Amino acid sequence: MYGAEFQIHPKHLADMLANAVDIGKDKTTHPLIFLAASGSTLHVYGRGRYTAGRDSRPFTGKDQFAEIVITEDEASELATALRGLEGAGRKDTTITVTMTERGKLAVQSGEDTLCDLPDADTNQVSFGMPDEMSDWEEIDLLLNDFRTRRPPEITRFAFQKDILARMNKIRADSNVMDIALHPTGHAVGIALGSNFRALIAGVDRQSFATGGKWGEGPGTPEQLWEA
Repeated sequence: MYGAEFQIHPKHLADMLANAVDIGKDKTTHPLIFLAASGSTLHVYGRGRYTAGRDSRPFTGKDQFAEIVITEDEASELATALRGLEGAGRKDTTITVTMTERGKLAVQSGEDTLCDLPDADTNQVSFGMPDEMSDWEEIDLLLNDFRTRRPPEITRFAFQKDILARMNKIRADSNVMDIALHPTGHAVGIALGSNFRALIAGVDRQSFATGGKWGEGPGTPEQLWEA
């Protein structure tokens, strides 16, 4: 059965939404947040130009399946509302989340409705065509590669430092950040706590050293470790 109704702590959902917004601060091409209920776990995805992330946390309710897209602004506003709830700091506080088939996202606290949002991707652009992978499926596939494929023997990897600053904003249950090279050699994976996983695309070192377009560098190889 498609659709979901479940309970989750307001702070957990607020943190998930905020993490998805923060991981894609440069949302020039992907200004959307994707929510998917699968089994008894809620996944919230965010994506930027060079980054992508997924926050996964359990909820209370029967095994369910539903997915919906909201805007970055809607996610931020809902996160703020959730943090401001009376009792949001108590461990036993819960809210009720309802997701219908690409129809709406409703969040209730008792008798109060915090949001009733229509799907922001009514044309289903981010879901891809029937014969191609969606933006969100691609994130899952790339993250799964860390379990199934071995990385190449690369000892140097470059990326833009402002991206690393975003990691400091991520809300997780640990401050230990585990970094692994993706099997393609073109990205690194970030594991932060038990709930958050992210991808950071690397700078093409050769293009950066020669002033190539993708690296957007000044063509100064002395800024990199020698090959």
